Amino acid sequence: MKRHNFRRWVGLTGVFGLLLGGVLTVAAQADPTNTPAPTRTPAITSTPAPTNTPEPTATMTATPKPRGTEMIVQISAGDDDVNESSGQFELNQQTIWIGNAEESTEQYLGLRFRRVNIPNASVIHSAHLEVYPIADAWIPLSYDLYAEAADNSAPFTDDNLPSQRELTSANVVHSSNVLWPGKVWYPLDDIADMLQEVIDRPGWQSGNSLTIIALGTEEGGAFGRKFFTAFEGGSAYAVRLVIDVTAPELPPTPLPTSTPLPTATPRATATLDPCEAVSMPVRLGVGDTGMVILSGTTPTTPVNVREAPSIEAERIGRLAQGVTFDVLEGPTCADGLNWFKVRYGEEDKEGWLAEGQNGLYFVEPVS
Repeated sequence: MKRHNFRRWVGLTGVFGLLLGGVLTVAAQADPTNTPAPTRTPAITSTPAPTNTPEPTATMTATPKPRGTEMIVQISAGDDDVNESSGQFELNQQTIWIGNAEESTEQYLGLRFRRVNIPNASVIHSAHLEVYPIADAWIPLSYDLYAEAADNSAPFTDDNLPSQRELTSANVVHSSNVLWPGKVWYPLDDIADMLQEVIDRPGWQSGNSLTIIALGTEEGGAFGRKFFTAFEGGSAYAVRLVIDVTAPELPPTPLPTSTPLPTATPRATATLDPCEAVSMPVRLGVGDTGMVILSGTTPTTPVNVREAPSIEAERIGRLAQGVTFDVLEGPTCADGLNWFKVRYGEEDKEGWLAEGQNGLYFVEPVS
């Protein structure tokens, strides 16, 4: 009887062992051994992070009275727009750049403008460079702008590099991370003070050459630079210098006085409708979003924004090609033009601009 129970116990033990071994085997088989681990996506290490939504921005500087005559001087030779990178001289290129190359020190852009016809002691109200980018560019950018402190700037050579020039005390410090739209003119910083310093030099004469130098700074980092068209890439799109200037006035010659004649009583005249003088159909409307028309073939200066709807009103800003704005009021007819009050820029500045003139529209509604 005991032997029978013992055999029965041994038999049951074997059965449980088989069952337990089977469970363990199934568990072992259920454990995956070769499931591949997910691979890490390589991080981009050199692409600067964008800041907010990119918008083309323009340098918009208030212009003090009195306003003068606007003149444009453009780079006119291949050796007048050059780069210097860590002592290496680069000229006769299709494109040039501002900012930094592989290093963030000793990086220069040199621009020499010939035949600057501004008399000594003129008043520079505003001035800025305009560049023509070859493509859209959005990257951190930092540089310092100077003029060469010279009466008549000499050409760039291996023995007279941008880094070897004496610079004005006036300068502009620039740092940005915004979109430069391609194939349109883009205005840079106002440089009126440094031009005034050159024009006021005792040795300066009208028709002399003037040089602007940009020095890349560390904030932009390595390869923090933007390209635009050089003279060799198309003379019509070479960098240009836009200046609002008033030449010194000669003392007036006194005229002989005469006895004033009696004035006649003016006759009543019919009131003229100022809009009758405007021949261009209105295309903008209140509430519209407008844009300065992009011109890939015909370079134009930025559209002036004025304090009031009149060509005699003070200019308070300038909008480059591609810049958008909101229409607040208008049209108001004055000086043979349709004027609209607009809001523009990150600071929501307001002013008046003309829709067009002589059959040419400056701005258009954004569809």
